[in-house]
Amino acid sequence: MESEVAVYLLIALLGSTASFFGALVGGSGLVILPGLISVGFSAPESVALLEVGALGMMLTSALQFHRADKIDYSLAVRFTAFSGLGALTGAILLLRTAPVYAEKIMGIAFLLIFACMVVWKQEGIYQGEERPHPRISPKLGAILFYANGVWSGFLSAGSHIIGNFILVFFFRRTLLESAGILKIEGIGAGIVTTLIFSWAGMVSWGAALVLSLSMSIGAWCGCQFGLRLGDVNVRWLYLSIVLISAVKLLR
Repeated sequence: MESEVAVYLLIALLGSTASFFGALVGGSGLVILPGLISVGFSAPESVALLEVGALGMMLTSALQFHRADKIDYSLAVRFTAFSGLGALTGAILLLRTAPVYAEKIMGIAFLLIFACMVVWKQEGIYQGEERPHPRISPKLGAILFYANGVWSGFLSAGSHIIGNFILVFFFRRTLLESAGILKIEGIGAGIVTTLIFSWAGMVSWGAALVLSLSMSIGAWCGCQFGLRLGDVNVRWLYLSIVLISAVKLLR
């Protein structure tokens, strides 16, 4: 019993700490996923737990961003449908295969994201009429979100960081707007993967409840903090998380 309580306390600490920043710029899964594996859950079980737990973070954060008028629902709903289909594909792949080399692939992708955001310094902080036209069509954006959904269902960790980049770099959204849109997208994809993993019997519901509650608390605090920071400071936070994550994955 004492060991179980200790595991739950560790899960709560991981969830609340990681989701504080993850609610804004992503990357919480990169902390939580190895933490869950280290306390005894298998890799697929850890992904399942993270998907269920992240729903709490997404719901709490969505409410905060809705109140701050940071969610473009037309874009969010459109991309959520494609991301949900991708998450379904990814979850099925996870049940059949092992995520070989996934960390290295993600690390290289994060370095490319970091380089793009550094070179194009204005990305993610547009205001009013300063915002340029999107670089790609909504159809291509839907394909990108389908691919990101596959990644989310397969490995979960890092999908928010990639989604932020898609919205900022290709659709010229600010980082706070992107974070708001991704909360709606994350709810849709999370529901799909939760149903799949539950059907497969991979979810430890006691641990999932603890993780979901702790991530909700961390996300609420993080959103309050981030909305006060503004897009310029959140951009630096995003770049820091991306670079630290890339170095961690490529070690």
